[in-house]
Amino acid sequence: MCARRKREIERALLVLSALLVLCRVAAADPENVRIDYVAPTGCPDAAAFMRSLQERTTRFRQAAPDEQARSFLVRVAAAGSSFSGRLEIRSPDGSSAIRSVDGAICDEVSNALALMTALAIDPNALTSSSNVAGKSPAKPTTKAAAQPDSQRLPPSEAAVAARPPPAAQNASQPWQWSAGILGHMTLGVSPSLGYGGELFVEAEAPVSSTLGPAVRMGIFFNQSDVELPTGAAARFQWALAAVEGCPIRLGVMAQRLAVHPCLAFHLGLLFGEGRRISQPKQTVSVWSDAGPVLRLRVAVTARLILEVQGALMLPLYRPTFEITDMGSSTTAYSVPRIGGLIGIGVSYRFR
Repeated sequence: MCARRKREIERALLVLSALLVLCRVAAADPENVRIDYVAPTGCPDAAAFMRSLQERTTRFRQAAPDEQARSFLVRVAAAGSSFSGRLEIRSPDGSSAIRSVDGAICDEVSNALALMTALAIDPNALTSSSNVAGKSPAKPTTKAAAQPDSQRLPPSEAAVAARPPPAAQNASQPWQWSAGILGHMTLGVSPSLGYGGELFVEAEAPVSSTLGPAVRMGIFFNQSDVELPTGAAARFQWALAAVEGCPIRLGVMAQRLAVHPCLAFHLGLLFGEGRRISQPKQTVSVWSDAGPVLRLRVAVTARLILEVQGALMLPLYRPTFEITDMGSSTTAYSVPRIGGLIGIGVSYRFR
């Protein structure tokens, strides 16, 4: 009886040892996955993302096009003054899960997505890639395995998106350049409601900047008409060079909204022309003004920006214009001490 019990115990131990070996083999077997990574220029590219992922776990391989595997769609997008990241995990059975992360620095968003991807593949993945810097990442391999056509994934998800590495970058990110157009209406500073617009170019500090300053330069046009009780009329037109400095950028919503308090300065010419009189004349005067601007910008996409703004205009030179008709002079327009401007515009960001 004792010998029989001993044999049974030995057999049980052998079965347990075999099961442990099988478990270890199964645990060590990398998972076949598809990883599709896309990010804006200036962010870590697909190769950098894969290195970060492989430094955290080596328990995955890139699946062959006809192989059944989970797909990891990784997307990074610029949104105003920050970046948003999105990870979508698609299983072969049709189910999916989505994770998202936001941040002011693209590298941090990309690293967070790499960590989430690593943990989804390997729950024991390292949370910091620097902890395994000395390890050689496993080289991805592929398996050939026939699957029914109904289980094949679209070609767009077949492999990691191929992207050329970006050009060598400086220690700091470059400023962002944009160009746009602004339509505006002037109040008080013109003899009646004035209408016009501005063409501008702008340089804005990168999202990694603490203050986020910006500088804008443009050409400013405006026109206003006035009609006097005598029946005479006059038209006034502004053609100015505009310079604006915005020392800080205030984020309202990390994704899309930002407020820019600025200071504007205009310098140029004011043209006056008499109308509906016997001998109309034209006159030209220097114009200059300065004043604060408050601008709200909305990032519709990473490159398309909508904005609204309000400003005070404080004329630095205040001439008076008179209309002389039939020997009688009438004041047509005297430049006031203060006026205002409201505007709405759109701009396109080049990078």
